[in-house]
Amino acid sequence: MRIFAVAAFFLFPGIMGGWAQAKEVALVIGNDDYQSVPRLEKAGGDARAIAGILGSKGYEVIADFDVTRRNMARDIAEFLARIEPGDTALVYYSGHGVEIEGENYLLPVDITAPEDGGESYIRLESFALSDLLDSVRET
Repeated sequence: MRIFAVAAFFLFPGIMGGWAQAKEVALVIGNDDYQSVPRLEKAGGDARAIAGILGSKGYEVIADFDVTRRNMARDIAEFLARIEPGDTALVYYSGHGVEIEGENYLLPVDITAPEDGGESYIRLESFALSDLLDSVRET
């Protein structure tokens, strides 16, 4: 298991369907203020800048900063509820992530540092990137 800082974005143009009502929706998360793992300094600022740029380009932006697990789940649910076939969906995450056995997980600020061998804990208390991306593709 390896903890790393990550800034990533994923763009899904025209998820499917017609373009007449298509909109552009972005989920932007920036986490700096971790409670039990090393704090970051620029993730939140980077995410704020990206959210501002996307908003100025006409995106509906769901932006949140220093997000707990509960609030991250809420933000993801809101994002998925807003996107429809034909929309452009963009996900930008800046904060700590963990790679476990080839799967990437996004860490909320309230995750506690696990003991050695705490992979199952991390899987339960964070968000698998592949699950988020699969949910977007299924919309």
